Amino acid sequence: MRCDATWNGLTKEQQQTLEEWLFFEHAGYVKVRERLQKEWGVAMSISMICRVRKRLELERLGDELSGQQALAARVGKAKTNVASLRTSAWTVIGGRLLEKAVANVETKELHHLGWLMAGMEQREIELKRLALARDKFEFRAASAALKELPRVAKMSPEEVEREEAQLQTLKERLFGKDLLAEVEE
Repeated sequence: MRCDATWNGLTKEQQQTLEEWLFFEHAGYVKVRERLQKEWGVAMSISMICRVRKRLELERLGDELSGQQALAARVGKAKTNVASLRTSAWTVIGGRLLEKAVANVETKELHHLGWLMAGMEQREIELKRLALARDKFEFRAASAALKELPRVAKMSPEEVEREEAQLQTLKERLFGKDLLAEVEE
């Protein structure tokens, strides 16, 4: 007998109850099998319960990903501050990591959340390195500008404006408009 057949033989309320047992009560497969037999008279092997759980996990993941995709689309359309979103993400993931660590859940999820936090921290380090590189570039540019100061004093306002525009274009090519704006904030 396929697990789909047993699953489809349950009423919607029974399916929801079984899902609650597996995901909210975190009942083990043996306990779920015993409850199925005792409360509903349904015989289901442990391997069938395992397959049902995996199927439900996939469905839940699909629903979650659809929700996240819709959220990402809304965020993409909105004019938001990337730094603020990053800070919010840090807070949510850090809270989730702490919650899971205190609840003493599977180490696999803790591993993934920890890996995600480490990746985010690495990203922060890279952004700081980029800001330092920008500062070094600007320092070197200022040093070179000081050497050219006598020549600049002889330049017309139009020539000065053209030089500043070229410098801004060079910065945007090196760092990108979005990243340059983010770092300057």
